[in-house]
Amino acid sequence: LGQMTDPREESERWCNKHKEAVMNLLRKEKELRILQSLLDKERQDVLRQITEYKDQEQQLQVYITSLRDEFSKDTKELQDEVSKLQQQIETMRKENANKETEYKTQEQKLKDELAKVT
Repeated sequence: LGQMTDPREESERWCNKHKEAVMNLLRKEKELRILQSLLDKERQDVLRQITEYKDQEQQLQVYITSLRDEFSKDTKELQDEVSKLQQQIETMRKENANKETEYKTQEQKLKDELAKVT
């Protein structure tokens, strides 16, 4: 048979082996804590960015709404102005038609008067 191993040596080897395994586990645990911390920080950054983007989106919506309101108001003002101008044109047409009628009437009277004289 082979040599008998000293139980103390065997025990010491077993302890050293398990001590090394425990140290490895502790190192892994520390690395995991660091990674978790980095992930938490990254998550906070992402949440902050999302909040910023939502704020910007809301500001843009407010701006778009104000532009629409302004455009709508400008459009209404332009429509009112066009309507006024159309009324003025219609009034001028009627006045011109009346003046033309007056002119033709006056012209006919003058022709009649002239015909009496000659």
